[in-house]
Amino acid sequence: MKKLLFLSFAASCILIASCSKDSGLMPGSDPALEYSKGYPAKGPVVVVPPTGADDTDELSQAINNADPGSVIKLLEGVYHLNYMEITEFKGCIIGAGPAKTIIYPVTPLNYEIQFGDNLVPCWLRFTGGSFIISDMTISTDLEGPIHDYSDETSMGEDLFAIMVLADYNDNHRPGEPFQKALIKNLNMIGGRDMGINGYLTDQNTILGIWCGSDFWWPVEGLDYPLTNGEFTITNCCFDNFLDGAEGFGLSEYASMKVSNSGFSNCLWPLYFTANHGSRIDISNNTFSRSTDSDVIIEDLDWGILSNTYINPEVRSHYTLTGNVFNVESPAASLILWDNYVATSPEEVPPMKITVKGNTFNLVDGSSGIWAINSQDANILNNRFKGSCLNGIMIEGIQADRYGNPLPLEAKAKNVLVLGNNFTGLNAVTNIVLGEKSINCTIVGSGKESVIDDGTNNKIAGMIKKPGGQIGPTIRDNFRMWRGIKHH
Repeated sequence: MKKLLFLSFAASCILIASCSKDSGLMPGSDPALEYSKGYPAKGPVVVVPPTGADDTDELSQAINNADPGSVIKLLEGVYHLNYMEITEFKGCIIGAGPAKTIIYPVTPLNYEIQFGDNLVPCWLRFTGGSFIISDMTISTDLEGPIHDYSDETSMGEDLFAIMVLADYNDNHRPGEPFQKALIKNLNMIGGRDMGINGYLTDQNTILGIWCGSDFWWPVEGLDYPLTNGEFTITNCCFDNFLDGAEGFGLSEYASMKVSNSGFSNCLWPLYFTANHGSRIDISNNTFSRSTDSDVIIEDLDWGILSNTYINPEVRSHYTLTGNVFNVESPAASLILWDNYVATSPEEVPPMKITVKGNTFNLVDGSSGIWAINSQDANILNNRFKGSCLNGIMIEGIQADRYGNPLPLEAKAKNVLVLGNNFTGLNAVTNIVLGEKSINCTIVGSGKESVIDDGTNNKIAGMIKKPGGQIGPTIRDNFRMWRGIKHH
């Protein structure tokens, strides 16, 4: 049965134009000059015009034959691409602007080959290399099945990811794998299937960009190192996905930055998990119309990293600054959830997280920040407005985010909450310290309310309220795709 066409082509163009962050390149200018800073190298400009049909062969030939540092220039118009796997590309792929260069998939995409090669299934795969992709719209807003793989137990006819970025996979294992990727001035738009022959929601695309481990399941006898690289996503728009972008399996030699981008109509716009020792920066983004939480940071790997060495000496560092969260769902906008502290703390150190200078516009039934089992987190100078259950909740929970019990007692420890502004917030309680919070420091201006059911927490400048008003318990979320796909 064909999927329903949710948006017409004209409506898509309106959305593309509204998200557009044009690069300012004029016809006839040399994109290599515009990208001299941070550009892998200087080289020739190769123009690939749209054919009006399948452009896969023409673009593949241009990329495969390009000298290091080349600029592959896409013109104004509509391109159609089938599945592409691009390996060790060093250069740029640049469009005429997000509202001008528009790319659609040639369907059905070939999934059978990807699963046969133990790859994370996607539309556009970049393995290794050092490159920039910019100034275009990539959209799956179309009707009909996207791929040729029949699997009713996981994705149905939906696309798993538009783009996969990784340093290696089972087909390509360099001696020192590393990838440097800059994704800028892109609009990524997912389509809808109204729940017909698809995944659990009405999106037809689960992920916009996947950064990290590019294998579907570890093969016995093979090592699967964590992913090394520098991944930057900036000045982009993501609309209508389950996850706009995700970092999974990043190493201590990896960083991921998501900045100055807009996310709308996603289940979880940004999701990070199974990263070990990496540095991840989330700054100056705007999140709107999320149907669940805006950002989720945790450390589950569902056994996918069972063949992976993890350095127990290095903590992952997450920093969230200057973001605006326009919350419309009765959920926690930002969820920080450490699991290894309750499973194997000697093997994986807790995440180190700083949340500073963000704005949370909240609604009835929602929460601003959940810091679950967090260790040494800093929550500083954030502003909370609107109406909610609580602005910040700090607690230890001996279970994962889906309610599955964990073997060891878990506590939230040494969390610092300082300089946050709750003016204009109508909350049941501004800050909640649960029974399993310990040695946390909370400093307010004298007007904020706090519940402290924990141990040895230090409270200054706060109005204390009686305990027992923790607010939301572990919500019975449906299992997300990672929990389903490997069953």
